[in-house]
Amino acid sequence: LWVSGLPVEADQKVRKALQMLKRDNGGLDMLYVLLPNGEKAQVYCSPDRSDKQLFSDKCGKKMITVLKDMYPNLQLHLLKKDATITIGWERAIRIELKEDRTG
Repeated sequence: LWVSGLPVEADQKVRKALQMLKRDNGGLDMLYVLLPNGEKAQVYCSPDRSDKQLFSDKCGKKMITVLKDMYPNLQLHLLKKDATITIGWERAIRIELKEDRTG
């Protein structure tokens, strides 16, 4: 799959391609590519992160920006794995979504 354009445009193109592969039951149609030796190979495609993870990352980045403006001397980090903000590597804030607002 070759995708060109700005990152936002490329992301939209890839999401559209994945959407076209989806079946009604939520699974993906089989995707095959042609290898240089002429054989077909089955490949699997899926988004790297769920919409929930993307939304948590976005909220965490915004919160880090605000906190850094308010407290410039604190050492703040966002742990994307579990949507946690640390101060000096000690867990301080955890971001949790109360309901699905991604769709």
